[in-house]
Amino acid sequence: ANAETLVKANIEGLHVAMTVNCLRGDRRRNEDVTRINAVFIDSDDGNISPSMLLELQVPPHFIVKTSEKKLHAYWLLKHCTVADFKTLQKSLAKKFGTDPSVCDPARAMRMPGTYNHKYQPPYLAKLIHCDNFIMDTAKKLGLNFNDQFSFIW
Repeated sequence: ANAETLVKANIEGLHVAMTVNCLRGDRRRNEDVTRINAVFIDSDDGNISPSMLLELQVPPHFIVKTSEKKLHAYWLLKHCTVADFKTLQKSLAKKFGTDPSVCDPARAMRMPGTYNHKYQPPYLAKLIHCDNFIMDTAKKLGLNFNDQFSFIW
């Protein structure tokens, strides 16, 4: 779908998500994942703060705040096989005490810049941290990031 269709659907109350890893074809199935782009955590209990994550020896490349107390954190990878993904995800979940069921390679995650309609009023998911390398690359590509990831819309 194009951006206009996604924005309209999200404003009308539908959830918009992204598949983090690469897929072949137009279906979101684990057997169709062709490349792992990142590992990630889904913190739903509010026990992990962005500042705690940023103090890690290897901090996440980006963090998305999905509601007042919830966040997703992503670490980009170059050489992770689809076969190794589930083990890495479960290790991250154990380390951070996050949802261990978030381990399927075709997982769809909430997109920054979209509304989370689980809450009233709906909560605008925000990109609250982006690694400097990513920011520099985005600027070179002419993309304008701000706190709300608004370049998409």
